[in-house]
Amino acid sequence: MAVVDQLNGFILCIVVAGVLLLMLVKLLAITVDPREPPLLTTKIPLIGHLIGLLWYQSGYYHCLLYEFDPTFQSSILTSKDRADKPVPAFTLNVLTSKIYVISSPALVQAAMRSRNLDFEPFIVAVADRMLRVSPEAMETVRGTSADPKEPTYLREVHNVMHSTMQPGAGLLEMNTRVLHTLGGYANDIGKEWEGRNLYRWVRDSFTIAAARSLYGPYNIIEKDPSLIDHLWNFDADQLWLLAGRFPSVFAPKACKARDALQLAFQEYYTAGHDRDASTLVRGRNAMARKWNISIFDIAQFEVTILFVATTNAIPSVFWLLVYILSDPQLVQEVRNEVLAITTFLGREATVDIARFNTHCPVLSSAYNESLRLTNAQVSARCVAADTVLSDSVTGDTFLLKKGNVVQMPSGLQHTSTHVWGANAGSFDAYRFMRREGAMKEERKAQTQGFFPFGGAKHLCPGRSFALAEILGMVSVLVLGFDFRSENGKVHVPPGKPHAFGEAVQKPMYDIPVQVRRRKEFEDIQWKFNVG
Repeated sequence: MAVVDQLNGFILCIVVAGVLLLMLVKLLAITVDPREPPLLTTKIPLIGHLIGLLWYQSGYYHCLLYEFDPTFQSSILTSKDRADKPVPAFTLNVLTSKIYVISSPALVQAAMRSRNLDFEPFIVAVADRMLRVSPEAMETVRGTSADPKEPTYLREVHNVMHSTMQPGAGLLEMNTRVLHTLGGYANDIGKEWEGRNLYRWVRDSFTIAAARSLYGPYNIIEKDPSLIDHLWNFDADQLWLLAGRFPSVFAPKACKARDALQLAFQEYYTAGHDRDASTLVRGRNAMARKWNISIFDIAQFEVTILFVATTNAIPSVFWLLVYILSDPQLVQEVRNEVLAITTFLGREATVDIARFNTHCPVLSSAYNESLRLTNAQVSARCVAADTVLSDSVTGDTFLLKKGNVVQMPSGLQHTSTHVWGANAGSFDAYRFMRREGAMKEERKAQTQGFFPFGGAKHLCPGRSFALAEILGMVSVLVLGFDFRSENGKVHVPPGKPHAFGEAVQKPMYDIPVQVRRRKEFEDIQWKFNVG
């Protein structure tokens, strides 16, 4: 009898716990206004999407719309019509919060133009959680104004970065420095076959070149090359730093890397080496001092500048290079284009980078195509006020409510068959050349659906710098050198799944290659005309 009573009591506890859990779920369940993007539910209440985001990272959005996973079954689409029916926007419930996800190219552009969708809260979070700047500096960083014309620290730094990275003396100086350094790496390659781990070689040489371009001859990377690994360890676990919860437990390598980089920048600024830095770095520092930001905090901030200058450009170089090298016909076409913009004087060859866009259509198209396939950045904004977005193509309108987060995963547009056709998942070096002859509606959709550098106010200021260094180095390597792998032709490796905070994916593994000078260029010294 006692056993039966205990069993009944146990069952009663289970029932009560179940009822309480259901009541809790009902209590915490979010409500969605009919005008908001439709709610996409999961079979696991409250935390289903959180699990999906942690498991699939940035690829979760693609999983929701284009792949069927019964755990995350959508209330918008069934498995049958996912691939046929594009969803312009939807709402995810994560615990008690809402995330609006926009997948329509036209809606993305409308969101990027909206003044009510604000990126600054994410900058504040980075400064506070990832970089550990002082409370005094954080007070300055958090300074806001309802008047868009009234200066704040973040607005003035934003203006400095964009003005110094526009075509002009500052950008010319940076391009000259970076390409001079990269040309030196190309010129070091000899006549005989030499072994390289291609991604590691690109990573290290471009990191040094970017550091010298930004910070001058006394940059922290050339002073201590071990900081290259620290920079990429910081990149690998940045999400855990941004989360701000026990980072030393969940991301010990990233914490150690951040500390080492910040200490190196402290020494750099204390020694006054920034007098030899680029116009960009000097301009940012002048603005920081105007707002009474200390040298300590300037150094704390500086990690992000070196980070953004390398961690997207370097994998972009790798992908463009391997896509070209894997196709012998494409190699020859790119060689012909680059040869036409190269002048020879004695044993010096000078590539005119200003003519890439006008005289190298295949190279330029291949560059954009490699970005389309490998760049899946998730642009995020906070909704500062209730906002209605309209899709200029379909006429759909959606209400975004104040206090929620908007995410715009570029990967959804970059690989959408509705935008790019049935072969959207494949590399087509000539795709962006054919776009000029496409129908108006198709061309518009592809223009709106391709945003590897963000858009509107927050269009990446470094895109012209990235174009020069990436196409400059790739053009010389393809024209002047032969590559082979152990099995003959260089192949394109699979990419790692996109992690949150990562724009351009990394390769799943490195590629061992051999490289040597082509016979007709055995004693050529490569240079660049930067304009």
